[in-house]
Amino acid sequence: MQLPKIRTMQDAYEEIKADDPNTGLSFYTFRQAILSGKIPSRKEGRIYLIAMNNVAEYLAGSLRTEEKDILSEREISGTRKIS
Repeated sequence: MQLPKIRTMQDAYEEIKADDPNTGLSFYTFRQAILSGKIPSRKEGRIYLIAMNNVAEYLAGSLRTEEKDILSEREISGTRKIS
C-alpha cells in the first residue's frame, strides 16, 4: 500500500514552487482553494493537511468545482446573469 504524500498548506505550496519556480499561482489563491473546499483537505487543530495528489488533480483541472459548472452554463447559454 502506497501512502499519499501529505503536506501542510505552506509545505504544499513550497513544493509547487520548487517544481515550478515561475508558477502564476499565488499562496493566497492556493489557500482560498483549500479553504473553499476546491482542494480537499483535512483540518487537524489549526493545521490543514493536504494530499499532494489532490493538489495535482486540482491544478490539472480534474477536480470538479462549482465554478466550472457555472462557467459551463454561461458558455452554453451565451448570456450572463446580472446580479
